[in-house]
Amino acid sequence: TQVSHPKTAIVYASNFSVALPGDASYGFGLGCVGIIFIIEPGGYSAVALLFSSRRPRARYLASKVVFDRLAATVTRMLGLKILSEARQRTLH
Repeated sequence: TQVSHPKTAIVYASNFSVALPGDASYGFGLGCVGIIFIIEPGGYSAVALLFSSRRPRARYLASKVVFDRLAATVTRMLGLKILSEARQRTLH
């Protein structure tokens, strides 16, 4: 499901543009993508198993607002970094 979802590609592309060095080789980038294809199914399987239990699911739901705000803050910070770097490039 994730492979066919365009939002996933956008999120990973934005994360890569912020986290990877500008001089990273093509092979390194390709390796990162390969690792994602290995990690994603394992991560989603772990989450599915964890939330199939009543207690962890209830704890998550009780603190969902905090998790959502934290994720939104991290996403905003990544976006601001991208904008800042783009602005610096246009000024130079």
